[in-house]
Amino acid sequence: MKTTQGLPYLTKKKSRGRTYWYFRRAEGYIRLPDPDAPDFLAKYDAAKRGVSLVPTTARTWQTLIASYRQSPAWKDLAPRTKRDYEKVLEWAIATMPGKDPSRMMQPHIVMARDANQHRRRFANYIVQVLGILFAHAIEKGWMTHNPAKGVKLLRKPRGEAEVHGPWAADVIAAYRAAAPIGSSERTAFELSLGLSQRIGDTIKLRWDQWGPDGFEIQQSKTGTALTIPPTDTLAAYLNQIERGTATIVTGARVGAMTYSGVCSRFVIARAAAVQAALDAGDERLAARIKASTQHGLRYTVAHQMAEAGIPDNEISAVTGHKTLAMLRKYAGAARQKAHAKAGQSKRNESEKGTDE
Repeated sequence: MKTTQGLPYLTKKKSRGRTYWYFRRAEGYIRLPDPDAPDFLAKYDAAKRGVSLVPTTARTWQTLIASYRQSPAWKDLAPRTKRDYEKVLEWAIATMPGKDPSRMMQPHIVMARDANQHRRRFANYIVQVLGILFAHAIEKGWMTHNPAKGVKLLRKPRGEAEVHGPWAADVIAAYRAAAPIGSSERTAFELSLGLSQRIGDTIKLRWDQWGPDGFEIQQSKTGTALTIPPTDTLAAYLNQIERGTATIVTGARVGAMTYSGVCSRFVIARAAAVQAALDAGDERLAARIKASTQHGLRYTVAHQMAEAGIPDNEISAVTGHKTLAMLRKYAGAARQKAHAKAGQSKRNESEKGTDE
């Protein structure tokens, strides 16, 4: 390596196991090539003379976000993930116009998170997406550290019920009674319960994706390719409905259904199930039906499989979850219940042996 001794304003930083070189002066940082590069001294000299200093005013959230949207990292994201990120990108531009991201410190991120704590998921997305933007700024040479690193995400308050809880057997039966066989709301329901995929992927399923080994699915959010055999219940349902169009979930007139269309039909069917429970005098069942969600069906599958003692790797092979932490979020309560039941059963057997 060429010697760097005696070169003023030269500094280096390590990030993700790599060493980056910068020319640092009051005006800011300028990214330099490695000292072994043939153009190192030329670029160092230009930076020293102020030829290539980037004006601080050019470092705004608008320019950083525009650059990130052109990066390979952004282009590799799934469409669903891009839509989620866009909410934070638009928030950043609207709330911090003209501000320099490199001047942002960790307390500012904590303040932004806490200002949005009434919508916890978005507040946590602010921390996560800003962290990604800061990492991009580091690559551009705007800054040398990531102020979002170490900022804790907001946790669900103790005692607060899960928004998307698993469906109980009587709630499933009530919904089936309210949603006619062959309707889009019933077909989407059966596919969701049988295959445990997100509703956006479920409504896109085609008949030709169902092969000898099961449904060939590529998750839009993660890009994960899965082959999932249908349950016997799902296969029996699909074999009794018409195959009028390429997609399995269809509307009465327009063919393939949209996300909002299926959600609207789901709400109507759920309301009918709630009313039926009220008419039968079962207010508790009506309340549980009303609290059920489409995404809760995905929890239901993981819950049912965990309760049956199915290993985590087999559950994730169906749900497509890549991390153990996320799988625990879906199946943790059922897994605890199954383990507790098994433990207490062994305890009872042990006590019987002692009594004898």
